[in-house]
Amino acid sequence: LVACSVRLVTADPLSLKQAKATLDNGSPVTYSGLSVTASFTGRAYVEQTNRGQGIRVDTAKTFAEGDLVTVSGTMETDISTGERYIAASTGYPLGGFGSLVVKPVGLVGRSLTGGTSGLQQGITNDANLNNIGLLVTVWGAVSDSADTNSFMLGEAGGPQIKVIVPSGVTIDRDSEYMVVTGICSAEKVGGEVIRVLKVRSKNDMVSRVSWAANRVKTMTLDEKVGQLFNIQFSGDTFTTAMAQTIQTYHLGGVIYLQVNGNLNDPTRSAQFSNDLQACAIASHGIPLLISMDQEGGRVTRITGGSDFPGNMALGASRNTDLAFSAGSVFGSELKAVGGNMDLAPVLDVNNNPLNPVIGVRSFGEQPDLVAPMGIAYMQGLHASGAIAMGKHFPGHGDTATDSHSGLPSVTYDLDTLNTIHAEPFRQAINSGIDCIMTAHILITCLDPTYPATLSPLVIDGYLRDELGFDGVCMTDSLGMGALNNFGDAGQIAVRSIQSGVDILLSPTNLDMAYNAVKSAVQSGTIPQARVDQAVTRILKLKKRYGLFENPYVDKYAAAGIVGSQAHKAAELAAARSGITLVQNTSGVLPLHPTSGQKILVVTVQASAETVADAATKFSAAIAAKHSNIQSLALVVNPTSAQRTTVKTAAASAYVTIIGTSRAQISANVGQAALVNELRAAGRTVIVVGLREPYELASFPSANAYVAAYNYRDCGFQAAADVIFGDVNPSGLLPVTIPGLYPFGRGLGY
Repeated sequence: LVACSVRLVTADPLSLKQAKATLDNGSPVTYSGLSVTASFTGRAYVEQTNRGQGIRVDTAKTFAEGDLVTVSGTMETDISTGERYIAASTGYPLGGFGSLVVKPVGLVGRSLTGGTSGLQQGITNDANLNNIGLLVTVWGAVSDSADTNSFMLGEAGGPQIKVIVPSGVTIDRDSEYMVVTGICSAEKVGGEVIRVLKVRSKNDMVSRVSWAANRVKTMTLDEKVGQLFNIQFSGDTFTTAMAQTIQTYHLGGVIYLQVNGNLNDPTRSAQFSNDLQACAIASHGIPLLISMDQEGGRVTRITGGSDFPGNMALGASRNTDLAFSAGSVFGSELKAVGGNMDLAPVLDVNNNPLNPVIGVRSFGEQPDLVAPMGIAYMQGLHASGAIAMGKHFPGHGDTATDSHSGLPSVTYDLDTLNTIHAEPFRQAINSGIDCIMTAHILITCLDPTYPATLSPLVIDGYLRDELGFDGVCMTDSLGMGALNNFGDAGQIAVRSIQSGVDILLSPTNLDMAYNAVKSAVQSGTIPQARVDQAVTRILKLKKRYGLFENPYVDKYAAAGIVGSQAHKAAELAAARSGITLVQNTSGVLPLHPTSGQKILVVTVQASAETVADAATKFSAAIAAKHSNIQSLALVVNPTSAQRTTVKTAAASAYVTIIGTSRAQISANVGQAALVNELRAAGRTVIVVGLREPYELASFPSANAYVAAYNYRDCGFQAAADVIFGDVNPSGLLPVTIPGLYPFGRGLGY
């Protein structure tokens, strides 16, 4: 201890040790000259300046480490832990007596857990041991605990010490040997009081030996290369061919897609996952990453699962709790079917109204909205035990080309990249995101030649060096059209690993890509150290999320979790909060029709972007409010004849409700023409935007515009609730409607 402006007061004659051992609960005590060793919510730990004794003090006040305080209160016993503590009187502890530089005392494990002399003085397994409250450093081998916020530390032949970390601090499950500094405390286990060490922050835990690095040293080149690949399988029944693929290529992961039939039934999917994991572990002893794009809204994969209204609707709600809820629900459902990684959240800043591929998948057009919503979504996934994957780095929000079919190129400057598109990724990295997915886009301010996925300047240079990301980096699907002009499957795989990427997703030819990477390592084209680095990151990730301990799921529980009543309630709450009333001329909404007044419901549904039965579902949501309806389905670009059919039906309707989809793009001009023609005929038209709200600029004369942002059941229900006044809309535009309404626009009743 180094003294700094210290004024000590004579302590109470009864030592802390004696007080803890002999005083009844409620006995008054006063101690001066105690030094604070740690301050947690609702309590502090203090020690005497001779470092021999300490105690817990329950107080609402907070102090800095080293503050000298006077404590007055009553001696009590925590019935849940057996720990003696002082319940501070009002106004106590008192500070202002100077401070000390508190340095931890180094103790071997047996000194921490009990003994008969010095710092060990006390009764084994009794909470009155002197060292309660002391700041100490211990060291030893790490063993896992089933508890997500604790682990065990032990020395050879010595006792095991339970180490508890505060909420929000991630335990490095990769560490095999660790030096830990913390506060001596106690808890009850099976009625017996044991010593525990409470960590104050992540800086109190220092890893000395990496489990993953040691494991990589034992792996063959074939096994290492296999860990770099995540591929697709068809169906949800495990086959001999799948087993052969896993065994031959030592696969590191599998991605599930609804279109591949992987997720049609929760119970079968869970069994399928268990079978895949059992095969991988039997083959090479390393569990699989099983991932899916469970973003919400337009992009969800689990049949019968929760959809939520999508990110733009969540952005419109401005409610990070709802983003957390979405992440938590998706994580729990994903894990129920045997997945462990969600390829989400989308961190793209969608500031291009013509963006064909991101749009409502984004939280909005401003990084200050996208970042906190994305981080909350990530935290929800983490709370459910799922891995989060931020995408599409370094930002796919200002593109006018779909990278599934062509190569998007963005020409903004470095400042725009730094302050807008990369900013949500920067904040997510600082908040602990484990994985980042690359975008197949050309960022000319960083690399005018190669798309981000294939560019060392973007991945190693910008993501790793500039933003400081040392987690797992995965490519977007390597089968996308953006990469068509950059070589065959093998050349693309090699270039990706050279750029700094760790996982190759869905190569077009696994055998070619696998052997190309292997040959490149053997020839030195890819350094051995680069592959070891990638595999170490992958194994750390799998270890961190407990896949080596238990990669399996209870298939019988899956159906009760996926799409549960509680999840659907959370989904509807999110959808309602996101509904944005953008325009409401003359207060046409909410509707109050009489039973004799017909409502015409027109739904655009003939598009790859929508669900096949959208018209049925949307009209059903309206019919639940008002039974006198007529429903029509419409293609995305209705012809003059098709528009005439709608106008004829509208002539006898009290009001026409039209669910639109991207009416602003040139391929869909018939939608805008329909709205404008109806208005020109004097019809009352309420438009419900089922995609991006930019389209309102194409038909500004609409009587009302309700932005729902999605085609999901929850969106239809929420829109109907708002139209008929059962819910007061509170959403705010997460994007600007050029020439019409600003970011943040939103009306209520």
